[in-house]
This record gives sequence, C-alpha cells and structure tokens, in this order.
Amino acid sequence: MASFVASLRDWLLGGYFSSVESLIDDTMHKLTFATVLMGVLALVAGVMGMNFPAPFFDAGLAGVLVVIGSMVALSVLAVWVGIRRSWI
Repeated sequence: MASFVASLRDWLLGGYFSSVESLIDDTMHKLTFATVLMGVLALVAGVMGMNFPAPFFDAGLAGVLVVIGSMVALSVLAVWVGIRRSWI
C-alpha cells in the first residue's frame, strides 16, 4: 500500500511539474522574443546615433522620420511573425 501511495504521489507531482514547466517555457519564449526585438531596435538607434559625418545622417527631419518609420515597421513585422508562428 505504501508503494502505491508513493507511486501516486510521484505521478501527481510529475504532472504538476510538467504543467509548471510548460508555463515557464511559454513565458521564456515571450521574454526572449521581447528581448531580441528590443535589441534590434537598440542596434538601429545606436547606428543612427553615431557621431561621425556621413551623407545619410545629414538628412534632417526626413531622415529621422525614415528611421522611426522603419523601426515601427520592423516592430510590427516582428510581432506579426511572432504571432503567426505562435512565439508570442
């Protein structure tokens, strides 16, 4: 009888730990996706904020709007891909 109870306990704990691991896995997928997205946006902002003369960087307001628009478009595309592939 004691071995049956121990076996049942192990079975229940295994099921519980499996469900908790599944939730943690989903959370880690979402956090990893958000981290990569923020890293890419930080890379774009860092490159555009470099302090050296180049013709592209002297575009004024139009250049700023192009960079911001491309960052927004990249974010929307990444979120769309993430939703489509069930990453988020």
